[in-house]
Amino acid sequence: MAAGLFYLGVIVFGIIAQITRMGLIEPEDATATFENIIASGGMLEIAFASDILSQTCFILLGLTCYLIFRKVNNLGAVVMLLFVVIAGIYAFVNMHHILDAFQLVSGADPLMADEVLAHLNMHEEGTNLANIIGWGPWLIPLGYLGFKSNFFPKKIGIILMLGGIGLTLQGLQYFLSPSMGDLLTPLIVLSMVAEFTTCGWFLYRGMKGFDGAVEKERRADPSDANTMM
Repeated sequence: MAAGLFYLGVIVFGIIAQITRMGLIEPEDATATFENIIASGGMLEIAFASDILSQTCFILLGLTCYLIFRKVNNLGAVVMLLFVVIAGIYAFVNMHHILDAFQLVSGADPLMADEVLAHLNMHEEGTNLANIIGWGPWLIPLGYLGFKSNFFPKKIGIILMLGGIGLTLQGLQYFLSPSMGDLLTPLIVLSMVAEFTTCGWFLYRGMKGFDGAVEKERRADPSDANTMM
């Protein structure tokens, strides 16, 4: 159940943060962005807090998935966890751009508008970098572990691997070939479908209790009974 709840936290808080933040930003208009933040009554802070909660849930999700899948393939589970830790730590570091933007806005000096927008844009670039170094790649070993296990739907495992590849490629495209525009959007949609489906499955199985190979592992090693979920 913990995996499903952590995944739900990643998704819900992540969506809140992204929608709230992007609702304030006018990509080509620093003055309008500055004024939106001033008039929003603390919405940038809400986005920042939601980001922290989302990334905290993400790291806890990675740890929980490691416990779930380590007996399927320990090396694969370690690789998956490594991507989670790298992406999670980098995401926390990347948040300093939001803090810097907030501090500049707090001075209520319109002359700082260009710098505020620059920090918000750098945060967005950091988000795409996180897709490359962790948020995309971690889905690949997760999908592989699910596919190889006896208790996770193989179709979801395949979708996770494809979604992870797609999210990674989208991050690369952002830096290497921005002129491609939204060409890779279907791959982003695929990664979202993969993650939403996985979250739903974790919640469903958490309420009913894992069976199959996981139950056998629990009976074989009672000490894992409280860690597999």
